[in-house]
Amino acid sequence: QSLYLDKDSKAVLSPTAINTWLNCRMRFYYRYVNGLKEPEVISPEIDHAVFGQILHRIMKGIYSNFVSREISSGFIDSLIKNESHLLDIIDQAINENYNSDFMRPLSGNDIVIRDILFIYLQKILNADRAIAPFKIVELEKSFNFMLPFQYKGETKEIRTGGNIDRVDELAGRTRIVDYKTGDIAQKIASVNDLFVDDRKKDLDGWLQTLLYCEAYLTKNPDIIVRPSIYKVKELSTEKFSDILKIREEKNSEFILEDYQILRGSFLEGLKGVSTAIFSAEEPFRMTKNINKCSYCPYSDLCNR
Repeated sequence: QSLYLDKDSKAVLSPTAINTWLNCRMRFYYRYVNGLKEPEVISPEIDHAVFGQILHRIMKGIYSNFVSREISSGFIDSLIKNESHLLDIIDQAINENYNSDFMRPLSGNDIVIRDILFIYLQKILNADRAIAPFKIVELEKSFNFMLPFQYKGETKEIRTGGNIDRVDELAGRTRIVDYKTGDIAQKIASVNDLFVDDRKKDLDGWLQTLLYCEAYLTKNPDIIVRPSIYKVKELSTEKFSDILKIREEKNSEFILEDYQILRGSFLEGLKGVSTAIFSAEEPFRMTKNINKCSYCPYSDLCNR
């Protein structure tokens, strides 16, 4: 379960559940309170909904044999030039997604998706080449931490965290890297933006990655951690940017190089939203932005 409280004050709350609450409380209500899951449709073709999952499998396949080793620009050059090897990794990731030990025949849609995955993979590798050398520390590993929050006047604890795509070391800092194929905000005005009710979805990625920073730092307290998002659709060698910019004033902004700068305010925001989620006084409201309803599986229940 992604959401519960028991007599031992233990709770589990996923980053996805937190983002769902902040995007639309009614969607949270249907999914996490009523337990109305979307029907699982098994498609003979690659579904766009699992596109990101396959890309994550591909990146794990690329670097899985090189954990704890330094990655040089020359090594990445050799990877980029070996297109048949890259295509084999893509095909393997697609088949793993369908739990198949045998190469399934590709449909026309699959071939298009495969070509897009190949382009995205090249973009990520070119971005990595531009910043090399770096050292791979972890790949697709789960990290969690306990967060205290208020519930009915008492202090409870909630377990949160998740599966980090990649942890690497670059220029004396540990990057918590997430690959995103959707829209991601270029900057935020403050950490409070992440916890605004009924906010834009393009902030989801930064809340999730900062939450992963906290989870990793909890287990490794003596390091400098930096959030990093590879906005895959926007990647290019010339203007590669994985950073979080914070615009505190109209003509002033800074790059978040150390998660510790925001740690206190970020944890306060997490505690606040956790308290709100479990509070009986907090109402479940429909979103004011009806455009969100166009992709919501529960829109019919809201008569939207």
